[in-house]
Amino acid sequence: MPIALTPNKKWDYVLREDRGLPPDKQTIFKLKALSSEEFFAIQNIQYTNGFGTANQSVLIIGLVGWENFKDEQGQAMPFNLTDGACAQENLDRLTPAIMMELIGAIRKRNELSEDEIKNSPSGDAS
Repeated sequence: MPIALTPNKKWDYVLREDRGLPPDKQTIFKLKALSSEEFFAIQNIQYTNGFGTANQSVLIIGLVGWENFKDEQGQAMPFNLTDGACAQENLDRLTPAIMMELIGAIRKRNELSEDEIKNSPSGDAS
C-alpha cells in the first residue's frame, strides 16, 4: 500500500564521504521534497531545455540550507536566497560531485514512500 509523500518536507542530508566523520566535522545540507507542481515544472524544463537545466532547477528548489559548510580558511559559508529559493552563488560553491549527490538525494526522496524513508539509514533516503 502506498504512503502519501509530504511535499516540501525538509530533512538533513550528510554526504556519503562525510558520514564517517565526527558529527561536528560533517556538513549538513538541508533538503526538501518537491511538490507535484515543482516536479512537473522540472519535467517540462527537462523536456524543453535539457537535463542540465532541470538538474539545476532541482537544486535551486530542493536545497534550502546548510550547516557547517566552510571555505578554505575555515570560515562558515552563508546560505543565500534569491526570491525565497537557493541562490545561484550557493551552487557555485559546490563541486559537480556534491551537486550530483544532492540532486540524486532530492530526486530519490520523491520516489520513496514515507515508510521507506523511515527505514533507510539515517532516515535520509540515501
